[in-house]
Amino acid sequence: MDRLVPGGGLIALEVALKAPERFRVLILLTATPRFVRVPDWPAATDADVLARFHDGLLADPTGTLERFLALQVMGSEAARDNLRTLRRELAHRPEPVPAALALGLDLLRDTDLRGRIGALACPTLWLFGRRDTLVPAATGEGIARGYRPPAAPSPPPPGDRRRRPRALPVSSAGNRRSNRGLPAGGPVLNPGPIDGSGNFW
Repeated sequence: MDRLVPGGGLIALEVALKAPERFRVLILLTATPRFVRVPDWPAATDADVLARFHDGLLADPTGTLERFLALQVMGSEAARDNLRTLRRELAHRPEPVPAALALGLDLLRDTDLRGRIGALACPTLWLFGRRDTLVPAATGEGIARGYRPPAAPSPPPPGDRRRRPRALPVSSAGNRRSNRGLPAGGPVLNPGPIDGSGNFW
């Protein structure tokens, strides 16, 4: 699958788990296998905050989306300019359907893929934003714990001069080092074998 999967990381994860043969690599931007906070998953959004946002979308969609945009730029050095840009871009798009937005929030509230991410068959790159207020960069640490260590590759047969495959190291969200030139800021996990050219897909 050589395309962007719109609609959120949870959808991309579910598709990759159910149809692994369609993926060569999976790159996730500020995605999480569980959006709502629980005792063993602290780097997430509080359930009460999500519930209030859900109710607000049904009662006052325009005002709730305006507050959501303000939340996105909180802490930015150019918050006012960024907010103006987001408002302009949103104004050029069709009016959202509140019921559809509410169903999307139900999906965020109820979905929990933490126990399944270790089964991802393709190389997966998770990227997080340092100032993200919805999916904190610390989410990467919990994701890293959900992966099984990669199995040791079988050695090539005698006389085979091909380079042996190896796995990339796992880096935490706070690790400033990059993996083989990939951008730092998110862990590279479940990488799978590297081919002879040094590429990981």
